[in-house]
Amino acid sequence: MHASEVYWKGQARAIREAAEAWKVDHEEAQSVLKFETSLDHPLATHQALGKFYRTVWEDLFGGQLSKPLETGALLREMFGLLAQAFEVLLDVVRAHEREGYVIARTGDVERAARDLRAWEADFVARWPRFDPDELKAALAEPAEFVDAEEI
Repeated sequence: MHASEVYWKGQARAIREAAEAWKVDHEEAQSVLKFETSLDHPLATHQALGKFYRTVWEDLFGGQLSKPLETGALLREMFGLLAQAFEVLLDVVRAHEREGYVIARTGDVERAARDLRAWEADFVARWPRFDPDELKAALAEPAEFVDAEEI
């Protein structure tokens, strides 16, 4: 397991577990204030992942990324884990709002959740990947040939 994989998995786990704990402890105004303060870490993690994501794309296109398949697998997993964690955070925000509290950073959490989903969709659509099962399926299909004159 690579250090960055450990780091991002740990960040996602910490955010998700903290959000789950806040779900239980959301009935007092003081708890809401503590929750709002605790949003600094997940939002900073979102920004750090965005920077990491942009850097990885730059490295890929610049020929600087030595293990694109491994990096791709890591990013795909991280987007999924962090998107789930932010969905749990949004659940907590909405629970507070149902109780009548106003969370000042609701927009930031919603934006981060949208970013994570958008980054994941962009990543899945554009990242080079190799799937042995897709290759086997393609090789099993009849081949299509084009006459040289048509090219």
